[in-house]
Amino acid sequence: MIKNTMISGLEYYRRKKQKSIDSVCGAAGVRPEDIRRWGNPDKILGANNLRALYKIATELGITIDQMLEIHHRAELEDGDRARRESKYNNEANCISNYRVAKNLSYDCLAVRLGCSRQNAMQLCASQHPRRATIAKLAAYERVTPETILDMYSNPAA
Repeated sequence: MIKNTMISGLEYYRRKKQKSIDSVCGAAGVRPEDIRRWGNPDKILGANNLRALYKIATELGITIDQMLEIHHRAELEDGDRARRESKYNNEANCISNYRVAKNLSYDCLAVRLGCSRQNAMQLCASQHPRRATIAKLAAYERVTPETILDMYSNPAA
């Protein structure tokens, strides 16, 4: 099955403003399932709760017209997502700090490192990342491994 590449303005602006589904639900008094369904451009026009849509638009700082726009999913950047704490974050690990600083998902980090999502999570959780892993990240960023260590190591940790 091919993933739908079009999203509604609601989904687009929610991600651009880095709002979680739960925060938007709380402000509008709707269920998370409604927000997910209305993220599909085919479903938002069928929404019969205009008061909820107005509250969501107000929470996002957009108009109803903007909410009804259709956007291509590729218009979103890697960093356009709500931040969530991860149990795999390790402030003593430069790779974990890099992921947080760049606001990357584990999937995006895995692509940059050429590994699986699970492996990326394990790399972030480890006490001391391997030099080869830091070198891969440095090559992606076109800097030296020492630069990655200097920029993303936490001396207090």
